[in-house]
Amino acid sequence: MVAGLEQFLNRQWYQGGLLSTALRPLGAMYCAASHLRHQFYAHGRRQRALLPSLVVGNLTVGGSGKTPLVLALARHLEAKGWRPALVSRGYRARPPGHPYLVQTDDDPARAGDEPLLLSRRSRLPVVIGPDRLQDIAWLAAQDMADIAVLDDGFQHLSLLPDLSLLVVDGERGFGVGRCLPAGPLREPLTALHRAHALISNGVWTGDSSISKAGLPLFGMQMQAQVMVSIEDSEIRQDLSTLQGRRVHAVSGIGNPERFFRQIEALGAIVERHPFPDHHVFEKDDFRNLHAAPIVMTEKDAVKCAGLNLANAWALRIEAVLDSAFWCWFDEQIDSIRRIHDGH
Repeated sequence: MVAGLEQFLNRQWYQGGLLSTALRPLGAMYCAASHLRHQFYAHGRRQRALLPSLVVGNLTVGGSGKTPLVLALARHLEAKGWRPALVSRGYRARPPGHPYLVQTDDDPARAGDEPLLLSRRSRLPVVIGPDRLQDIAWLAAQDMADIAVLDDGFQHLSLLPDLSLLVVDGERGFGVGRCLPAGPLREPLTALHRAHALISNGVWTGDSSISKAGLPLFGMQMQAQVMVSIEDSEIRQDLSTLQGRRVHAVSGIGNPERFFRQIEALGAIVERHPFPDHHVFEKDDFRNLHAAPIVMTEKDAVKCAGLNLANAWALRIEAVLDSAFWCWFDEQIDSIRRIHDGH
């Protein structure tokens, strides 16, 4: 029922409809309040962090592909000789205190699903907390890193990042271009001017808002790599095993249809099982899924590891960006390094 409501709202937000139109006045009020909040922080209330900071964020609610991009950036920075750490709000996490250093064997209820996934995939320090400046200051004091990559944080206006990347779903764009609850926007599109570049997850089919903002636009593709057993990460299956096979595709992310189509593109016959974003899975959610493998996202899989699911797999994906992005990114990072080194 909740998943159905979420899908209905997404249709209104991205395709338009009577409800979205009726909520336009509330959306306009939300946009105005967001603009005033930015104006408040714009007058000397934003601060640089103690470490160089890169924000990967978005303007819309729901999934857009930020987490795979954060992992790709962290790997690239490591290869360039940096010591990155990852910082997250930890949505719905319940740690004993803040800042909290996520452990690879943490309980997802304590650490949050996305931070736990980041920790396990990157093997880098991952810190969660509501105050990004405090989180980064703690990392600096512990000498754990020399650069911080933030998974989300574009709306954390007290932080003035060195580089801001906005991720958007290339197919859905900014939807009807309205703020919540009339549309998917967390802020009005005028907030684009705070970003340094836009990353389109998939081929960009959105409107002209980007060209008007004068932002460089780079493409990103989510490339499936392998299937990993949820109960034992050492057990893998090649993607070819999906060819012609019926599978139960389970997804509790912001745009489950993208995940379902990705599995279909690998040759599987997909039975769709959408759940609300950040759904807390229970054994009962899988009671009718028999006689076929269960395939889910890695973010969902970290919450299901203790459910003793038979024949359940996580589809491991990597964010793939073109060479033009990496050339641009290296130029930005080199400039940031010179500024922080005082040259």
